[in-house]
Amino acid sequence: MRTQDAANAAAMIQPNVRGIYFVKLAFDSGDICWHSGFGDIVFNGDTYIGVGNLSSISTIKEEPGVKASGASVGLSGVKEEIIALLLLEPYINRKAYIYFVPLDDGDQPVSATPTLIFKGTINGISGTQGSSPGFSVELKSRFADWERGVKILYTDVEQQQIHPGDRGMEYIAQLSQKKIIWPRAAFLPDPRD
Repeated sequence: MRTQDAANAAAMIQPNVRGIYFVKLAFDSGDICWHSGFGDIVFNGDTYIGVGNLSSISTIKEEPGVKASGASVGLSGVKEEIIALLLLEPYINRKAYIYFVPLDDGDQPVSATPTLIFKGTINGISGTQGSSPGFSVELKSRFADWERGVKILYTDVEQQQIHPGDRGMEYIAQLSQKKIIWPRAAFLPDPRD
């Protein structure tokens, strides 16, 4: 369940909602943070750089039930340092966040607490270099990993890799070949007695 403060909730039910988006991509060497407005905004200790209409965010869908969803964020005209960071650092499964902040008639945030609208990981990055460099980041929700099979074997060898010294799977190979004979119900005590 997504929560938001009262001021954001009141702004969201207005006939016309204006706002800005915050995008944060978490990397080991530092986060890349930008927002769809102008100027720099500090939020949660991070400085979000205003890129105006140079950024784009795809439609973020929410469906009932547990289903994988995704989003795509793009940025054009970016500095070469950002492109270098994206090309040189591992980005698969790095955390990504998208927030929305409604604005009042004076273009000021109605609340100091943005609403988290997407939380997931980076699935892929594509980009172009040259006179107008840009990139597109494909994001996936945490539910996307649920659709993947778990590659774990219930063997002693794998158990020792995960928990050295644990003997819980020591006899699992022999157990699969063991013939177990259960007694008939006539030999068991009656639970009603």
